[in-house]
Amino acid sequence: MYSIISVYEVQNVTICNGKLVGDKDTHDYTTISSSHGWGYGIDIKASENVIVSNIEICDMTGDGISISNLPRTVTENKQSITSENIFIERCNIYGVRRNGISVISGKNVKIYQNEIHDIEGTAPQSAIDLETNNDGNQEVDDVEIYSNKIYNLNNKSQFAIMTMFHVSKVNIYNNEITGRIILYEADECITIENNHIKQGEIISKEGREGTIRKEIIINNNILENSNVNLFYVEKAQVTNNQLRQSQIEHNNCQEVIIENNKIIE
Repeated sequence: MYSIISVYEVQNVTICNGKLVGDKDTHDYTTISSSHGWGYGIDIKASENVIVSNIEICDMTGDGISISNLPRTVTENKQSITSENIFIERCNIYGVRRNGISVISGKNVKIYQNEIHDIEGTAPQSAIDLETNNDGNQEVDDVEIYSNKIYNLNNKSQFAIMTMFHVSKVNIYNNEITGRIILYEADECITIENNHIKQGEIISKEGREGTIRKEIIINNNILENSNVNLFYVEKAQVTNNQLRQSQIEHNNCQEVIIENNKIIE
């Protein structure tokens, strides 16, 4: 793993006003057999009060920005430290191979007023990926994603926002999105509100065996060619949305409220 800027175990950091260009076009993909998805623009680990502002990030072999913890060995006799109070604003992230922004372990993370687009190369290829590694020391909690533009110029289907494994209290609002929002797990309350979503989908998919999504709120969105498909959800509200060439479906769910949605031309 390598990165252009590493922020490890520090506090009160601001990174602003620059351009980071990765080695996607010159990288040696053949000598080592792997996904080659570990070249990051900015790698934030076990840090607090970090602002990333007005940075252009492109052509990384992996993620534009990664936010995570710093694992500890038993001999170090310390707990894993989660990154906290991380703010990513007004960045332009594009042409990276893996994810635009990955939140692997973070609390109070705000991602806003960014433009994230044309993510393609190696899985999962999301604009924003909220995903622990199914590690008990990692958590994704209290995340706000708002006022971002997410799209793909080549018209390929893009995972706009993906949530997986031990994710709770996520608010996704006021975004312009072309692509899919995929919810694999939600420990507590994911709200998707006041977004304009085109050529995509809001879908809860079955993750690990026996998992279920809890408290999904989908309210007051404009959905164009973008269905809502809920599977294995416990407590869901789909209300006050405007649908153009879109539909709502649910299956194997508990306590689902669907009301005041409107079909528009």
